[in-house]
Amino acid sequence: MLNNIIESKNTLLAPYNGLKVTWFDSWHPVIDEALQLLPEMETCPHELFRLLIETHGADQKRITLFTEKGVPVAVAGLRRISRRYRFELVTWIIIPDSIFPTQPGYLMPALEALGVEVIVCWRRMHSPRPSSLLMRDPEELAVYQIQCSTSFEDYWRESGHWNTIKRCRNRCRNFNHVINPPGGVEWTIKNWGPVWDVDPILVDDSILSAKYMENQGQHYTFLLLDGEKPVAGHTFLQHGQDMVWQVTYRDPTYDKFGVGTRLMDIAFHWIAEAGYNSIDLGGRHTYKVRWAPPVGEMSIFTICPEPLFRAKQILKKARSIPGKLSGLGVENREI
Repeated sequence: MLNNIIESKNTLLAPYNGLKVTWFDSWHPVIDEALQLLPEMETCPHELFRLLIETHGADQKRITLFTEKGVPVAVAGLRRISRRYRFELVTWIIIPDSIFPTQPGYLMPALEALGVEVIVCWRRMHSPRPSSLLMRDPEELAVYQIQCSTSFEDYWRESGHWNTIKRCRNRCRNFNHVINPPGGVEWTIKNWGPVWDVDPILVDDSILSAKYMENQGQHYTFLLLDGEKPVAGHTFLQHGQDMVWQVTYRDPTYDKFGVGTRLMDIAFHWIAEAGYNSIDLGGRHTYKVRWAPPVGEMSIFTICPEPLFRAKQILKKARSIPGKLSGLGVENREI
């Protein structure tokens, strides 16, 4: 079946590196056949990878099979962002250290062979970020991470956060916390999405992945409760012997209590007592330095083929012309 599929009309020979690329609008038995020959990702087994691809259907998801001399070397799952040729990986944000299943050495060649613009997060990977002539706008971000063997209190005193934590402990003394309660994942992620203007499809995929990993004993949702009412939530994903912060939400009507801070305090101590090595808070937001020191980097970049990149540059310049004319006092009128 595999040989028949890769010779179909949906197959292209990638001009950049010679891989054969076959696009699918929906899951196909040939993808199962290919995945049997590819190593599973550490934090995204093939079963979860398939579930993430199958949600929402062909209008939002695409599957790409890469072969070399008839042998599968990679399978990519893509989520459409907004434009026709712009995608993100179905593992984007949701799962650190997971891009898509591939044979060793074929990840970057497969990304380059896609022929579309795709955004990539290189986080907690087992190898340094590879280079590529098609890589655009690479962004290096500090990662905030703390060892559980260290004294949290000593670090928080040094970072100037200790007084705030003590104040929030006092204000939240009548609140309770629970871990992995029924509906906790859904409450936290569904409320997180609108706050950060997250695409509803990514919200659904995040819930799907979190619940799957929770069933595997590798995902934890911490909730702070006022009686039975959730007022703050944090989610963490186990990665090896570390815990990686994923999603957070707090009810803004409870901000005066510092519920988000109090819940993070609880989560830190629970994680340390559970025997994990470190807590990884990710990057981008510098307030995280109050909780943990910057100890490494993550990268976000896009891979974009040269013709598409040039077309985007031309369009960008064309769109800037009316503004430049206006700045010169020239009216932009239709004629």
